[in-house]
Amino acid sequence: MEKISIRKILQILYYIQSHSRNERNKYAYMYLLKMMYFADRHHLRHYGLTISSDKYKAMQYGPVASGTWDIIKKKMPKNANSAELELLHGNITDIDEYDVTIEQQAEDELSESCKNSLDFSLKHFAKFNQFELSNISHVYPEWSKHKEKIMREKRYCNISLADFFSDPEDISYLLQKGISKDPFEENDKNFLHLLKEGFCEVTC
Repeated sequence: MEKISIRKILQILYYIQSHSRNERNKYAYMYLLKMMYFADRHHLRHYGLTISSDKYKAMQYGPVASGTWDIIKKKMPKNANSAELELLHGNITDIDEYDVTIEQQAEDELSESCKNSLDFSLKHFAKFNQFELSNISHVYPEWSKHKEKIMREKRYCNISLADFFSDPEDISYLLQKGISKDPFEENDKNFLHLLKEGFCEVTC
């Protein structure tokens, strides 16, 4: 697994905050984590890798990028570049127990494909509040396959990124929120299958 770049994660989080018009929610931990998750999901399904290089866990409120969660809490992730430790101080300002401001960041770590996936996430999901985003994330199989265990045992399960290539079986909640079709749905199923095969050959 590639090491997480704290610098890149900060740039991703700042991009989300600075481009979202959802003033009531864009500072919330869960909002930031879900918006990045949707961008990671999109990027993996189009380019064969995530933008964050993070590990995901299925938790009660949906998929969570564990290293990014540590960064938001100003803790050093296990799989991070230790030379970037000082970036955890001065770049994240606590608003309250659940909200933070990411100080202005450069964009040199963000490729065009990375921005494309972040823009996809913003276009389709930025208007929703953090709890709606949590429920939307529950639709996708990387979380729903673990639902019973999570709800029964009240603990997390490790997510296989290979599940990001799978489509949801039930999109009724998306329809309820005015999303007429799964935004991740691809017409070229063969390309998606080949991309998943290539990804699994390297990582699974």
